[in-house]
Amino acid sequence: MAYLNHLLTFIESNPALAIGFNLILLVVSGIFAHLLCKFLLIKVIRKVFFASHKQDVPLEKDRRIAEKLSNFIPVIIVYYVLQFMPNMPASLVTAINTICGILFFIFLSIFFNEMLDIVNSSYLRKTKRKNHSIKGYIQIGKILVHILAAIMILAVMSNKSPVIIISSLGAVA
Repeated sequence: MAYLNHLLTFIESNPALAIGFNLILLVVSGIFAHLLCKFLLIKVIRKVFFASHKQDVPLEKDRRIAEKLSNFIPVIIVYYVLQFMPNMPASLVTAINTICGILFFIFLSIFFNEMLDIVNSSYLRKTKRKNHSIKGYIQIGKILVHILAAIMILAVMSNKSPVIIISSLGAVA
């Protein structure tokens, strides 16, 4: 215990070492959260959302949903773990927060696109009519999701409200 206290005192006394230690801690917490989500989230989604299906039949939907959810949960964890690190320089905290915000909206748009694909495949499998397709509506939804994600990413990068970004797009046109 005394060795651990001596090590922590040494790390805290050297600012560059403290920042490096904090960054390593952020990376390790992100990797741990990703692995935890990757292996446990599929079981939770299978039990909560798809409880009516047989447990021994592997479902494609729950694996796809769990993959996409396991991508953006570590970003949220890294963002909140960063709030508890007081030794970090303000510019580095701002940069990491911006990167977390960008990754969050990228992964969220990928998740919504995957959900639209699942809706499309479920509709095609359940409907008997082949001449009524919702693929065009799904593609319009995907375009809207990407446009909203791009606006939100620009808002995060510029640290401005999305309303200002939308109004500036209207002024350009």
